[in-house]
Amino acid sequence: MTQRMKTALPMAAVLALAFGLRLYGLGFGLPMLSNLYVRPDESLLVIPAVRFFETAGNPASLDYPLLLIALNAAVFQMYFLLAGALGLTQAASLPADFVRDGTPYWLLARGLSVVAATLTVLLVYRMARRITSRGAALLAALLYATAPLAVRDGHFATTDNLLTLLVTAALYAALRWLEGAPRALPVAALLLGLAVSTKYAAWLLLPALLAAALLVPVGPKWKRLATVLLIPAAVFAVVNFYALARWGEFTWLLGRILRVFYLHQPGDAAWTLGSAFRQVFSPLFHGPGQLVGLALCAVGLAWPSTAAGSRSKKIVLAVAMFSFLAAIFLFRHWVPYRYVLPVLPVVAVFSARGIFELARKPALAMALGLLVAAPGLWKSVQLDRLLAREDTRNQAQRWIQQNVPRDVPIVILGGPECEVQVLETPASLERRSEYVTRLYGPRAGKVVSEPYRLQMRDASRIERGYEVYRNPEKPPPGRQVLLVAPAHPLRMARVDPAALRPYQGREGPAVTFESLSGDWPEFEFDGIDAFFLPWNRLGRVQRPGPHLRLTLVGE
Repeated sequence: MTQRMKTALPMAAVLALAFGLRLYGLGFGLPMLSNLYVRPDESLLVIPAVRFFETAGNPASLDYPLLLIALNAAVFQMYFLLAGALGLTQAASLPADFVRDGTPYWLLARGLSVVAATLTVLLVYRMARRITSRGAALLAALLYATAPLAVRDGHFATTDNLLTLLVTAALYAALRWLEGAPRALPVAALLLGLAVSTKYAAWLLLPALLAAALLVPVGPKWKRLATVLLIPAAVFAVVNFYALARWGEFTWLLGRILRVFYLHQPGDAAWTLGSAFRQVFSPLFHGPGQLVGLALCAVGLAWPSTAAGSRSKKIVLAVAMFSFLAAIFLFRHWVPYRYVLPVLPVVAVFSARGIFELARKPALAMALGLLVAAPGLWKSVQLDRLLAREDTRNQAQRWIQQNVPRDVPIVILGGPECEVQVLETPASLERRSEYVTRLYGPRAGKVVSEPYRLQMRDASRIERGYEVYRNPEKPPPGRQVLLVAPAHPLRMARVDPAALRPYQGREGPAVTFESLSGDWPEFEFDGIDAFFLPWNRLGRVQRPGPHLRLTLVGE
């Protein structure tokens, strides 16, 4: 076996492991019939992609930049054309095919995330190789491949995986610039522009690229700084031309994002130094190597560098890591764990370096590294198994279809993330659009109701669908009503007791679908994103989703 094969085979195995961990359970929460909040924010990227060519790429909302939406649209269109050529669909358009059966499109969008997340593992290896040995780089890739937070979020059609890939690629190019590659700085700036075109938060990488530009005194300083500042701005302007055309809305939206994230919101606990540290470190504990890996990251970051140029490389990576973490530290309310994802590749690099520096001997270091990676791998496997199980909201949908006549109205209480999957009539979808407009206001209501207006095009729902009422002020008309009430530690499952009073004393047969067993305070949750899966006590989790109680209420 050649030396190249000896090097390539272990890395190929790590990539295969990373791909498998992110692919298994990809169908989480599918099929989505009415509840598109199984994984929040997916619909904000999938629905505009479905309608991309219909709207000439002009999205209903600028909440996210256009790059991932455009990539999804291209993949969707290729699939639709292929499905038509093979006789798998007779739909006249892509949106019509999505309304007929959206599952392939959700899977394709999630598949793009799997690809991006797996490629990030390869970039972690290449980035680590610039500052440490081949063995430590392989271990860094393994630590990132098995990190539970990276594995869990690698399943979903959100911006975070492509963002992390592009941020890591930009950092790799910055390290190449520090090594003397003259074209690497413009490449890093280009990648930053693409990252910002994926998610606005990517601008937090800018300080690291500015540091890289200043650490190599090649050519005029102004030219290096202009490269880092102007190329990303130009790329963003080209990709997101609609943001410039809708400048007033765009600037208003950026201001709103800053207000929501950085200012205290009603219902939030007061910001304290302790809560800020907890907000930063809670998600990091589920990163590469988990708590031990985080401690080893500190060792690798603090360990003196002796190789030429290593100090500059360490500075750039450290600036990138602390820029993202400092922003989270300043948030005045709790944010999703996925916000630390762009930091995890750097954590993996320094964790592996810390292991190799402490162990000194490569064989011992690799053995210790495998031990550090093992708990994260086990937790990732457990999460995958749970994601692959049928969600309670899908279980409830099957029961409704088999046991509830079409003329029985359905009352759903609680937040939208908790809703059962149910096929609705066009009139019910119209009622839903009116409900979210009253709840969120005209602008947000228009964005939230866009998927349901798309579903209204399916005229067959008049005969196949149910009439659904969400948190109604009074019971709908009818001799019987199916009452659906959630329960769960996550706040979106809270139901006002007053909403249950009109139905008390009229309860009939009931059925429950449960996800957790045991006392709820024992579970640690990612409190904002409604995955309904905890990070601990996974052996006591039966499946994803909230607890659901379905009760037939009579006269």
